[in-house]
Amino acid sequence: MSAIIQSIPASAIVQWNPSVIGAGGAGFQLNGLFLTTSYRIPIGTVQSFPTAAAVATFFGSLSTEAAMATVYFLGPNNSTIKPGAMLFAQYPWAVPVSAYLQSGSLVGLTLAQLQALSGNLTITIDGEAFTSGTINLGGATSFSSAASLIQTGLAANEATVVGSIAVGNWTGNQTAIAGTTLTIGNTTTGYILPGATVSGGNVTAGTTIVNQLNGTPGTTGNYTVSISQTQAAGNLSTSSPEGVMTVASVSVGTLGAGQNLSGATVLPGSYIAGLLSGTGGTGTYIVNQAQTVAGNTTISAGDAAVTYDSTSGAFLINGGTLGGNGTIGYATGTLATPLKLTQATGAITSQGAAIGVPATFMNAIVAQTQNWFSLVTGFEPVTADKVAFASWVNGQDDDYQYIDGTATAAATITPDTTSALATIIADGYSGTLGIYDPNIATSGPLVSAFAASWAACLNFNAVNGRSTLFGRSQTGLPAGVNNAQTAANLKANGYNYYGAFGTANQTFTILNNGQITGPFLWADSYANAAYIKNALQLAMMELLTSVGIIPYNAAGDALIEQGCASTIQQFGAYGGFQGGVALSALQVAEVNALVGFDVATTLQTRGWYLLSDAAGTPANVRAARGSPYIVFLYCDGESVQMVTGASIAIQ
Repeated sequence: MSAIIQSIPASAIVQWNPSVIGAGGAGFQLNGLFLTTSYRIPIGTVQSFPTAAAVATFFGSLSTEAAMATVYFLGPNNSTIKPGAMLFAQYPWAVPVSAYLQSGSLVGLTLAQLQALSGNLTITIDGEAFTSGTINLGGATSFSSAASLIQTGLAANEATVVGSIAVGNWTGNQTAIAGTTLTIGNTTTGYILPGATVSGGNVTAGTTIVNQLNGTPGTTGNYTVSISQTQAAGNLSTSSPEGVMTVASVSVGTLGAGQNLSGATVLPGSYIAGLLSGTGGTGTYIVNQAQTVAGNTTISAGDAAVTYDSTSGAFLINGGTLGGNGTIGYATGTLATPLKLTQATGAITSQGAAIGVPATFMNAIVAQTQNWFSLVTGFEPVTADKVAFASWVNGQDDDYQYIDGTATAAATITPDTTSALATIIADGYSGTLGIYDPNIATSGPLVSAFAASWAACLNFNAVNGRSTLFGRSQTGLPAGVNNAQTAANLKANGYNYYGAFGTANQTFTILNNGQITGPFLWADSYANAAYIKNALQLAMMELLTSVGIIPYNAAGDALIEQGCASTIQQFGAYGGFQGGVALSALQVAEVNALVGFDVATTLQTRGWYLLSDAAGTPANVRAARGSPYIVFLYCDGESVQMVTGASIAIQ
């Protein structure tokens, strides 16, 4: 794992704009950036990993991140290079996140050595300093029990209550859906929570609860659902990854959203994610983790929850305020150094953050690093956020692609008018790769990781290194589609999928068919445009910093052409452009009009043309030392992806 060094985009000096003329009317890898909800990546940072093993060590071998990394770093079968890096950033999805302090690794510390520690700690949480008395870890029976002793010693509790926690599922009758409004007339058991999946009757797969509009909190009333539909009155149910805490009595203090919870059988990392009927005292509250805690359990709630993470071998101290106001600092005191809770001993802090806003979040990422191409989420965002990610990518001048992985049934029905990709296509956004993967819920977005891997494995330095996304496969990656009608519907709706295709005696499991939204049409054409933009930008930066002057005359044009020559030559050897491609009459007219003279003949013969017109630069641009007019035209050439022929027996 390595940290990302922030830099100013080179486009501030050299800007290269890719474009495409439609057929109708160096050392650069296209790395993948993966957004995760895991707290292990501190908020506001991007971390890079060189191998799948490094990802598994950091996130845990059973994590979704590790599963994605296995697919990503393996690459397509027969790929000549493998991804050089896999980037991760924490995205605050669904709920705000609180601040935390994570100790340096204590993997080398034995339990006996831990038990020998005694001393005090001071930690500032949300602007308030919490100072312990003497914390004696001699009674710790494990690192987890030591965490409880540390939490008790910090005395950061704001409330002590007696109550229970139940899994946040619900069943009921007298229910109906009209449009995006779910009406609940009767509850049999449980509570309805935001984000819960709705099932039963003819409910559209993937329907979730967005929020409650009115009624009794968590039970009867009206709710907004994520997918518009009509569902006649009947029996429905919901399932949620969250839980519901029922508070019977309050001994001390007041409860509130964001407070960390601890108790005899309360899961580590639990906190109050929202209010139902409770407003600080008795009543019901949403807990971030589904679990079962028996009644009459004493539960503490407060600013600090201390747990031990066996994967990273570190103590984790969570603050109690969700959102951007949650803050935490490094520890001081006699136990701070032995427990590695100081910056000098490897501790890290992550501050609280509100629910992510795609454009704002991605702008912050680009301010840190532009060394990536594919954007993948390790979770499935709501439709509005997917469209927002696509909109952001569309505005980045074809620098990045957004991989929209989904298991929604709407993708398999034509015409598709409700999925995020349908909206993205209707809005005309370029650069979104739609992936249908019905296995996302059980295995994670592995096909999305595979698509990102394909881009990262493109070998731009190899002769004939070009590869379409269509037809790529990876041994061990399970097919998600094996039905011809489903496959046809997905293709018509603009989706790619990993499917099983059979001949009379053999099955081929491949990705079909490599389409991407926008004018480039195909994923490889889009990736090539991103690559050549970056490569020519790099070539011009090297030229600008290696020569004394580039004059606005024929000599300047010659320098620019020489500076780009090797990049263009390598791009051609890779297969980025093709000679011998016949342009349509409309294309001939367009390219000739673009440069002001006949270049179509050269384009059709050798496949490319570079125009540098430093000599023709207007006086006002020269005075400002601005860019001369430079344009690189190339014939993509496309690739055969379907063969229809005839076998004729002559008798």
